[in-house]
Amino acid sequence: MLREALTTYTASHKGGLRALSAKLEMRPATVFSHMSNGRMAIPLDRADQLASVLGIDRAAFCLAVLEQRAPSAYYAIDEVTGLGSVGANIPASMRAVLQVLPAGSVKDDELVELIRRAATSAHPLKHWIEGEEFELIADVRRLSGGRLNAADRRRIGELIEVVLKGY
Repeated sequence: MLREALTTYTASHKGGLRALSAKLEMRPATVFSHMSNGRMAIPLDRADQLASVLGIDRAAFCLAVLEQRAPSAYYAIDEVTGLGSVGANIPASMRAVLQVLPAGSVKDDELVELIRRAATSAHPLKHWIEGEEFELIADVRRLSGGRLNAADRRRIGELIEVVLKGY
């Protein structure tokens, strides 16, 4: 992750690693190549700053550094939060959406389940329903108690076809 970010950064910024070294006050400039190939550990206290300057996903990078520098702390955090195994794979755009939700606006377990289902579906938008569709599905769930078999679903489908032929 760091190696690719350094390559991208040096290709698009004048002065390369020396300029980056001066900007971050991390000297000599060779520390970056040592960190990128594993000869030198990435400092935990500089991981967020490095990620920001290099344009790396901050959470994923900081977790990777934590795993490298303090594996037991990383695994403890991962065990409790799942961030290392799951959260680090959440795109930054999704993480940003989750961070702006007002506290208590959604039940966390419901949101996690919704995201899990969407993430495991090949076509997540096919599962999305709106407006009147939502009310119809809510009625079906309420009246059936969630116990629809294949024959029930077929009959409901036939009834919907009859009703919608007029549209």
